[in-house]
Amino acid sequence: REREATRCAQMRPRCAEMRRDAPRCAEMRRDWGRRRLLHSADGRSTDEPRAAPLHACVCEQAPCELRSIHCIMCVLCLRPGLAQPDLQLRFVPGLGTSPDGVSSYRDIGRAGKTPSGLTLQSIAVRPTARGSVSLSSADPSAPPRIETGYGTSEADLATLRQGLRLSRELVAQPAFDGVRGEEAWPRVDLGDDAALDEYIRSTAHSANALGGSCRMGSDPLAVVDPALRVRGASGLRVVDASVLPTLPGGQLGATTFALAERAARIILGERAAGEAEAPAERRQQHAHALGAA
Repeated sequence: REREATRCAQMRPRCAEMRRDAPRCAEMRRDWGRRRLLHSADGRSTDEPRAAPLHACVCEQAPCELRSIHCIMCVLCLRPGLAQPDLQLRFVPGLGTSPDGVSSYRDIGRAGKTPSGLTLQSIAVRPTARGSVSLSSADPSAPPRIETGYGTSEADLATLRQGLRLSRELVAQPAFDGVRGEEAWPRVDLGDDAALDEYIRSTAHSANALGGSCRMGSDPLAVVDPALRVRGASGLRVVDASVLPTLPGGQLGATTFALAERAARIILGERAAGEAEAPAERRQQHAHALGAA
């Protein structure tokens, strides 16, 4: 009730008229948190012949959907008793400019070349942390206030700690002897949970899997119903990843396509049903008119 009262108080000064109050709208936002372990290439380019097997695996022999981003992904169950994988590892044949992957890609795009090295990204694909999106002012063009929730879940931190430890173990394997240089990040004692948690919290960034801010469901607090209609509004649907009650363990592209296809079938079905009912309604109206005459 306190959250609902706070949300109403926040919305009313910023809107000319409140049409529909959905207390859980934008409160269920979720995202995959991502942290990285990065190594230099011991002074050698990952494009040189000595690194050819590594480069070929990622850039030439991998399926086309992986070649396009020069990235290999795998999913793993790290904790016993899990029914589904909780960690995704991404291997990139290049060195980021910082632990922040978003700024690294921006810097690399500007420079036009990826620094030599290798990167393993650990991603918690079953996050339990929750964030939120709220208004920052009455100006509709102003950026929203976003709380990511990164680093607030002990379960997510445990998954990412294990991912970083596994990443260092993988890079230490003999297969990387020809290209492995010094570790660039995190350069902390991986046996120290507190040090790892500090690294995770200070370098967390999005893995581009955002959803849940307009949760779909049948309960009164759901923002949209199972037909993707906004509760309390007419002629309005939400058809994107924001309606997902929970995040899938894979990339959101295919899930969002499926949502769009489902929405299209629902809308076309409603339109066809309406067109089929129209002649019957016209006949009934005509009968009433004749009776009145």
